[in-house]
Amino acid sequence: MKMTLGRYLPIDSYVHRLDPRVKLFLMALGIGVAFQVDTLPAMAGFFVFMVAATRCGQVSFRLLIKGLTPFIWLFGFTAVLHFFMTPGDAVSWLPYASVQGIQQGLQVAFQLIFAIWISTLMTLTTSPLDMVWALEWYLAPLKLVKVPVDEIALMVMLAIRFIPILFDETDRIIKA
Repeated sequence: MKMTLGRYLPIDSYVHRLDPRVKLFLMALGIGVAFQVDTLPAMAGFFVFMVAATRCGQVSFRLLIKGLTPFIWLFGFTAVLHFFMTPGDAVSWLPYASVQGIQQGLQVAFQLIFAIWISTLMTLTTSPLDMVWALEWYLAPLKLVKVPVDEIALMVMLAIRFIPILFDETDRIIKA
């Protein structure tokens, strides 16, 4: 299982050439929007937007799906919790589940997929050093109140770089 979240693909594409500050802002905005879409047409539109962004970044969908597969348990677990925990009209073929729960569960699962898709696209198209630079730029005003911005940005970069290493080591242990 090769983890793509946290890895950088050095490709020459339009998205790769964007300023890392713009990409970081768009990622934060995209994750916020992903959790606000709650209708089927809005989700379909957001899906089309994400497909276009992925194509502009010249990232293969196979690689993207490989990045989403480690999180399938999260999507499924969240959806199932909503199936059975959301009150509403009972579903005859699924005891204790509600129609509203199934709708809510699928909605939240797709919102999580979109959020991880955006994050994966960000890490695949932005080098870790550029991400740290952009994060430091956004956090620079906090230096006025003595917040250690450089250290925070470095910790974020190390955490992002550690994710694929952690999954690779887990895969080696499972294979052993």
